[in-house]
Amino acid sequence: MERFEVLHSPATKEVWLNVYLNKHDLDRLNIPASRILSQAELQDFDITSGYSAPDLVCFQQRTPESYAGDPAEALAQVIQKRRNRIWETVKTASPYRKAYIYCTPPAEQSKRLPQMVSIYLLMFFLGSVTRYSPGDFEDFLDSKYGPFFDTFISESPMQFLYLMASDILGREVSKPAII
Repeated sequence: MERFEVLHSPATKEVWLNVYLNKHDLDRLNIPASRILSQAELQDFDITSGYSAPDLVCFQQRTPESYAGDPAEALAQVIQKRRNRIWETVKTASPYRKAYIYCTPPAEQSKRLPQMVSIYLLMFFLGSVTRYSPGDFEDFLDSKYGPFFDTFISESPMQFLYLMASDILGREVSKPAII
């Protein structure tokens, strides 16, 4: 995701979301925008036309969230409904978060897990392998998925810590930039 906007209409008391993706990334990955909507389970979004930036694709939430009192309640509903579809990485430089739309093949969508659960389960699996079958761990690192495991092992513990702290505190937590 290049960016997202939370839009608010005080007159109608509605909050909705616009998500922007880089067209060049979609072209490079050979993924049409319509496939993003179905594989990320964003069927409640439409691809908007007439957006002025030619290198971005805009997905707009079709039905805004209404609220009666505090608009923050509606914003919390918007975020909660899309939490398992948009994943984040925590960075040490501004912007401190990078969001990704998590696409899953249709047959596997019912098995999609939240980001923190996925990180925890893979860490648990790799910990079990290193403890009980260390030879298999070396085979994993030497396989075609070796670079993925290597990156996961070096990056995910801190990612998991920052994501969990952010979730518990209800605000963004990240490592401060080194100056």
